[in-house]
Amino acid sequence: MTMKNISAFALVLSLAAAPLLQPARAQDDSFDNDKASAKDAAKEEAAAKKGVRLMVCSPSGESLPSPLYCRIGKKFVPVVVAARTPSRPIPAEDGKIRFWKSDPSSALAGAKDEADKEAKLPPADLVVNGVPSGSKMIGFVIPSKESKNLQGLFFKEKDFPKKGVHLINLSPYPIRMTTSEKGDFNDAKNTIVSPYRKSEGINGKNSWSVTGEDGGTLAFAIAYKANNMPDYKRIKTSSMVISARQSQITVAVKDPKSDSPKLLSFQIAESPQN
Repeated sequence: MTMKNISAFALVLSLAAAPLLQPARAQDDSFDNDKASAKDAAKEEAAAKKGVRLMVCSPSGESLPSPLYCRIGKKFVPVVVAARTPSRPIPAEDGKIRFWKSDPSSALAGAKDEADKEAKLPPADLVVNGVPSGSKMIGFVIPSKESKNLQGLFFKEKDFPKKGVHLINLSPYPIRMTTSEKGDFNDAKNTIVSPYRKSEGINGKNSWSVTGEDGGTLAFAIAYKANNMPDYKRIKTSSMVISARQSQITVAVKDPKSDSPKLLSFQIAESPQN
C-alpha cells in the first residue's frame, strides 16, 4: 500500500470514529453536569438545615405577612413565621435575615452573573438584625408597624430541652413561679425569675425550667410584682403535662394595655439535624 493510500485509509478511519467519540463527549458533559447539579443540591440541602428557627412574639397580637420569602442557598423560598410554633431553619447572611413579601426571583431575570443579581435584587421588605451564628437557635421576632427592622431575641434550643416546661421572663417585672408536685401547694416551691435586661439577653436569671418523666404533671402558679405593689399578684394557676416530644415555653411580656405581664405560650419540637 502506497503512502497516499495509507493516508486516505487513516482519514476514513478518523471520520468513521468521529460519530462514536461524540456521544462519549456528550456523556462526559452530561456526567459533569449531573455532578454539578448534585453538588448544588447538596449545598442547598445543607443550607436549608442551618440557621435560626423563628417565631412571632407579639404582646399586641400583631402578625407577619405569610408567606415571606427569604434566600436559602441560591434560591428564594417561601417561609411561614407565626406564633406558637417555630419556622423552618432560616440561615442569616452577615448577621441578618432578609424577608421579601413576594418572590423577588423575577427581578433577577437576565442577570449576567452573581454581582449583577445582587445589583438587581430589590431591597428586603423586612430585616431581622443581630442574628447570632451557631446551630439550633430559636428566635422570637417582635413585629413593628413603624419599621422594617424586626427585633429578635435569641436562645439556644439546648437551654430549653424537650421533655421540659419553661418560663422566659421578657417583661420588666419580677415573676414568681410556684410549683407543686402534689398539686395542693402544701409542698410549694417558689422561684423568682428576674426581669429581662436587653444587655444580658435570655439567661438563667430571667428564665426557669423543669424537666420530668413523659406524661408527668406539675401544678403551678405564676405571680408578678409591679413597682407600686406591696406583694406578688397571682395571674395564672394551672397544671402542666410534661411531653417527651416537645418543650413547652411560656413567655411573660409587658401587656401594652396595662401595667402587668401578658403570658404567651409556645411549643418547640426538636429541630432537624444540622
